[in-house]
Amino acid sequence: PENDCSDKLITEIQQLTLGNAYWCKELTLQFITEKGEEEFLRDPKAAMTNVVGAKLNKLTFEQREVLKTASIIGNEFSVEVLHMALPVRVSETLIDSLMYLADHNFMNRISADPLAYDFPNRLIREILRELSPKSEKSKVHLSIAQQIEGLNSHNLEPFYEV
Repeated sequence: PENDCSDKLITEIQQLTLGNAYWCKELTLQFITEKGEEEFLRDPKAAMTNVVGAKLNKLTFEQREVLKTASIIGNEFSVEVLHMALPVRVSETLIDSLMYLADHNFMNRISADPLAYDFPNRLIREILRELSPKSEKSKVHLSIAQQIEGLNSHNLEPFYEV
């Protein structure tokens, strides 16, 4: 059966997903066909959080760790920096994880040289980032800073605000 969606719902979904077709479809399937428009409109961010959470549950441990760590780094991130921040066990499968996550619309490859990715939606990144405790976020930031300092000890000026 065909569902009629209100203009308000369509606008909310487009704004929430920044028009990303995959996430528009996922939200529509989850909340229009299963839970109803009213529930979605009560709290659109919670709706998106539920959809992202359901998708995360289908990922491997390594893929979830890549996503969470990348979300701490920023909306855009280089694979080199991400690799530095990951535990060895997770970094061993990094490229495979990134390809899978890109194929499943969790991130987009934005550059081949240097290899870099971004999140298709800032809200997805925010949801993923909120899954990490503050102590984990601090550890990731410290690890990245130490790695950058070690690699660039001869010229740190570009990495610090003046």
